[in-house]
Order: sequence, then structure tokens, then C-alpha cells
Amino acid sequence: MDDVRIIELPLDRMIPTVPAFFVPYGFWWILFPGALLYFLFWGTKKDFLKLCFILFGGYTICMVVYTLWPNGLDLRQDITTTDFFSKCVLWLRSIDPPRNVCPSMHVSSTVAIDIVVRECKYIKLKYKNMETVIAVLICISTLLIKQHSVVDVFLGWAMSVLLWLIWKKVLERRTFKSTF
Repeated sequence: MDDVRIIELPLDRMIPTVPAFFVPYGFWWILFPGALLYFLFWGTKKDFLKLCFILFGGYTICMVVYTLWPNGLDLRQDITTTDFFSKCVLWLRSIDPPRNVCPSMHVSSTVAIDIVVRECKYIKLKYKNMETVIAVLICISTLLIKQHSVVDVFLGWAMSVLLWLIWKKVLERRTFKSTF
């Protein structure tokens, strides 16, 4: 961790580790490809492109930040319990070291999906609400299993909102002005 900037707020140390939150964290592995496939095959071209812009624009920004400003976490406490969820978190930690965490790609992609789902006229409100609850749980889970700090989560959220605003104010009008 010598070459990385440690991301941490005092609030991060007050947040407990809750291994059961591996479940919503892991649900992201279904949400992410599921959303891309849904919007590719059943959504509108506009919604698919909006999702891709926010997702991949955010991922590009993250990679640039990680390259120019390597960062990491030093928040992970030892897990000594042996229940199923604790083992899942330990497995996750073994494959995902606490490097290049800010802004959070997990959060930025979850927020991107939520933004696009919330704006869809063809998705029923009850499904929008279910997806938003899942999105909030995913974002909170990144804190409760110590994958991210509060700073990472906030910046991941803010980045997706900013990219959405760029889409709304600039790109959507230019891309679809003759179509819509």
C-alpha cells in the first residue's frame, strides 16, 4: 500500500462489518449483465445508449483516476467467524484486493442502471421501486462488507449523476434530435 493513497473518513471506522450484506453485494453480478441484456434486447435504443454512456463513461473515468491517482482502503477488519456469509466475504477479499476503489465502479454502475430504469416509461412503477431498493442495498453493502469507503460510494454516485446530466443536457439532444 506504499504507492497508493488511502481513502478513509472517521465515519468509515464506525460502520460495522456485516458479512450477510455479501448477498446484495453479490446480486450486482446479476443486475449488471441483466440490465445490459434487458436494454439491448427489450429496451429502446435511446435507453440502451444512455445506459452504455453512463456505465462505460464512468468506467473510463475510473480507470483514468486509478492510473493517475492509485488509491486503496485500509478498513478491512479480520473476520474470525466461520458462517457462510463470512466465508463469502473472505473469498471476495481473496480475489478483490482493496486497491483502486475510489470512485466505486460497483456503485457507479448500480446508480447508472437505477437512473435509466427510473426514467423508463415502459417499466412498471413496482419494478422500478424494486430495482431501486436493490440498488440502494447494493450501494450500502459496499460499505458493510468493507469493499469501499463512504468517499468511494459518494464519488461513484456523483459521477453517474454527472454523466447522466451530460447525457440529458448535451448528448441526448444531439443524438436523438432528428428522431424524437
